[in-house]
Amino acid sequence: MTEILARANKARSWRETTIPLRELADPEGNVPIRARVATHDLDFLDVAREELLGFAELGLRLLDLHQPRDAGGITSDAANPILRCRSCMWRWPCPTFRAISESFDSPWWTRREPFEEAPDPGYPQIACG
Repeated sequence: MTEILARANKARSWRETTIPLRELADPEGNVPIRARVATHDLDFLDVAREELLGFAELGLRLLDLHQPRDAGGITSDAANPILRCRSCMWRWPCPTFRAISESFDSPWWTRREPFEEAPDPGYPQIACG
């Protein structure tokens, strides 16, 4: 995971570059472009899809493991029983579920602050045509 994080931090965000390129899409959804990219961008793009799929699967598996269950026992409020995580037995919501939930409550794609990018002022450069 440390290697994935390092590779992602070295790669430059293409967010602003892709916005005008969407207007160039043909009826099939293809965009005819030529791009100059740095090798660290290629290293990232080479495995990004597989790593994202792996992280998504990991997240879903963690969420499946960390679900609430009735803790049992005597309670003074039968309508709101004490819940515990069925995996780690912490009080619900458990730290794992909270960490995952907080990550999705403020997703990276809605952040307003600029992303910290690797210093590489010339990349990516897109030449259309």
